[in-house]
Amino acid sequence: MGKILEFKDWIKDPGVRTVSRHRDEDLGITVGLSKYEPGAVHDHYHYHKKRETVYIALQGSGILKLNGVEHQFKANTVAFIPPGDKHGVIRIGEEGFMMVEIVKPLISDDSFPVEE
Repeated sequence: MGKILEFKDWIKDPGVRTVSRHRDEDLGITVGLSKYEPGAVHDHYHYHKKRETVYIALQGSGILKLNGVEHQFKANTVAFIPPGDKHGVIRIGEEGFMMVEIVKPLISDDSFPVEE
């Protein structure tokens, strides 16, 4: 059965981003909306062993690091990230950045940091 969800219950990471996430047991996915601060640096380069991730850029721009390569990630861009791929939005442009993140399946302990 279809659902309509509203982003609320925002979690603040001062100076970096504000995030709202919905974990839906019935659909088996997590959907998040992240609003990054202008010029922010986000040190969360990581990978998942089992989860697939889709990032959808809505506004602004940032740098998406994917398997060691930095890519310009701007509005109207989509990134598909299979299990095992190292990834993270690491730097934000001067206008800020907003994106949707969709993660499947629901596994709470499947995020592993990458040391470089």
